Amino acid sequence: MAGAPDGLLGAVGQGAITGPKLAPDPKPLSFIQVFIRNSNGPMPPYMQAMISDADVADIHAYLESVPKSPD
Repeated sequence: MAGAPDGLLGAVGQGAITGPKLAPDPKPLSFIQVFIRNSNGPMPPYMQAMISDADVADIHAYLESVPKSPD
């Protein structure tokens, strides 16, 4: 996500001290959509007027494309 601080979720969604691991192996798209729309934690909810379902699907597709670490 352009402009998102790396320290929150990591440079490619791998997680960080302040945010969960999103990639590789992201949760299903339906889970992410519900979480984004209904978050009640540190991240505010994002209504469809703020981020479209298509954008959420694009973010999910990106997270699915992140390769696993070679370790």
